[in-house]
Formats: sequence, C-alpha cells, structure tokens
Amino acid sequence: MGVVYFDPDVDSPVPSPKHDYLMTSYELSELLREVVDASEKITEVKYYSHSRHRLLLSKCFTSHAFIVLKTDNCWWSMEKDQRGITVQRSKYLENVRDKYRRYDRIAGTTNGIEMLKKASGNFTVNELVLLCLPLNDPMRIDVIQGCI
Repeated sequence: MGVVYFDPDVDSPVPSPKHDYLMTSYELSELLREVVDASEKITEVKYYSHSRHRLLLSKCFTSHAFIVLKTDNCWWSMEKDQRGITVQRSKYLENVRDKYRRYDRIAGTTNGIEMLKKASGNFTVNELVLLCLPLNDPMRIDVIQGCI
C-alpha cells in the first residue's frame, strides 16, 4: 500500500485535523472531484530539484525532484519520496514550490530549489489523475487527507 498526502488548500494558515482514509484509486479520484474542479486545464508544467541536505555543496547524489503544475485557477505540486506521494494545491506558486507538507523545503547552503525544465500542458487535472491512478487498479491506497 502507498501513502498519499493530499492538501487541497496549502494557503489556509491552519490545516484542519487530518483524517486517514483507506480507499481505491477510484475513490481518490472521486474525492478530488468533490474538493477541486478536476476539469481545470493544466497550462504549464515545471520540473524542480533541490538538495536533500542543507550542508551539501552539490545536489548530484542527494537531490529530490518534483513537478509543479499551473492550472487556470491554481498551482499544484506532485512528488514521491520515502513518505509516499504528496499532492498539494495553492493559489500561489511559492506555497507549492517552496513548501513540502506545510514546511519549508530543504535548500542547500550554496544551491536552492532549481527549475530544470518547463513545458506547456494541454490536459486536465482529472486526465492526469486517471493516468496516474488507473480505475481498474485493485490496489488499496492509504490516503492522509489534509485541510478539507
């Protein structure tokens, strides 16, 4: 089982109590439809990287990568690490690019968060969810839902 952390409103100053959910990928896609407008068009995709440790001079061996999506109404970040999958949503780029689960991202002393690639997009949030989480996947997913 994989853990998915979903924060649909990173902008709110205080998150509501988190609830644990055990759900199928179909149930997760339904939750996304209830909470956000999943028909939002993704207009831009950015690929970022940053150091995992503050004191390292190079990101060569200890970097972490994530993507940021711009839609008609907001910004999203999506990433996977040892804690699971994290999906965040904000009205402001800085809140998803510079923060991870409401904490500042680690940035090295000589290098910070770096955008490596940028591309335009022409698909919806719903299409992305369906691509990443096939509806016929029988695997169960632990979902930690934040800020709803």
